[in-house]
Amino acid sequence: MMTKHRRGVMMLLCLSPLLSGLGCGSSLRPVLATELLGPVVQAPTPDSFSVIWSSVQAAAHAADETRFALRVLDDEGGVVGAFPAECSDGRCLAEADGLAPGVRYRYEVVSTVDGGEVTAILAAGSARTSPPRGNPFEFLAFGDNGPGRESQHALARVMARFSPDLIVHTGDLIFADGALEGYPDRFYEPYAPLLARAAFYMTLGNHDYARDERAPVLDTLILPANGPPDQPAERNYWFDYGDVRFVCIDSNAPSAQVAGSVVPWLEEVLAEAGARWKIVWFHRPIYTHAFHLPAGALRDAVAPVFDRYGVHLVLCGHNHLYERSYPIRAGKPVPEGEGTVYITTGASGQHRYKARPFRPAYMAMQVDSQFSFTVVDVGPDSLCLRQIGERGEVLDEYRLVHAAGP
Repeated sequence: MMTKHRRGVMMLLCLSPLLSGLGCGSSLRPVLATELLGPVVQAPTPDSFSVIWSSVQAAAHAADETRFALRVLDDEGGVVGAFPAECSDGRCLAEADGLAPGVRYRYEVVSTVDGGEVTAILAAGSARTSPPRGNPFEFLAFGDNGPGRESQHALARVMARFSPDLIVHTGDLIFADGALEGYPDRFYEPYAPLLARAAFYMTLGNHDYARDERAPVLDTLILPANGPPDQPAERNYWFDYGDVRFVCIDSNAPSAQVAGSVVPWLEEVLAEAGARWKIVWFHRPIYTHAFHLPAGALRDAVAPVFDRYGVHLVLCGHNHLYERSYPIRAGKPVPEGEGTVYITTGASGQHRYKARPFRPAYMAMQVDSQFSFTVVDVGPDSLCLRQIGERGEVLDEYRLVHAAGP
């Protein structure tokens, strides 16, 4: 069910270039896929997943008999279940539950008459429920994707060749100021094939709320609300998927706030992860060597926690290039399996930054000549990371082997 009010959606719908000639307040007629923002897969659990979308019809017909639903189908096209959508100001959310773990289901977003007969199929996609431990999966990581330039769209077409279960975004989704009117052509349009099949999670970048402290992205997505109790919801959170505990940190918060509130929560979340892979992500990198200097105060606060609880991988953005560190512990490179590997993956469409000269001893790889994104294949005993360039070639490949315990 929809857990919070989604503001500003009608403005976004009326501004969208994706809506082909159907103005706000128009009469009911068959719904075309181009008249929809989304669908976006969200919040998979072992027995459920959610889908969100925005529709002119949902806004125009809130008071009549037209309703919207999510139909879940099996491999043969049979209907597993129909789940009514809760819509507010043109924004719809439907949760499909009672499903089997680790299964990829097809789904359709449909309009109905009074919750019964289907009158139109708005969109279709697929989503996978969280798999049991021991089952492999794939996710993409990228950030700083740009202001709708061709560089962003071209790289998004390469991304669409993959079949991830999750997307982990490292921040700065909408340039330059996170404005709501940027979402149709800078988020929904370029990533449509991925959003319809891969659960989307993100951390806030500095540009995501440059105009609005509330950050429109938090009114657009459904993110876990399990962060520190004294901090705003959805900025710090965690979730488990298969063998991984993913933890998101808001690196825009003041360092005193991170040290005093986020760090105790982070320690508890990592301690409870047990033998899972531990992957943390946030926007401002703490081991980097490019335009933006390392976030030193943040590093002082969180890196000792990563060392103490055996975090395997940290993903960041902010610097618009690709970087991979050697395993690091206590600020120094250490042998494989004895430290945390830090990745900067912020080259997904915005203008690129050059690496600084005189690469530090902790830095294993830098690529500043191409736009790129990260593909991570997760198994119970190893992670295989590939950095994919704008022409589809592998720019870097690295394998982490699971070491038992911190």
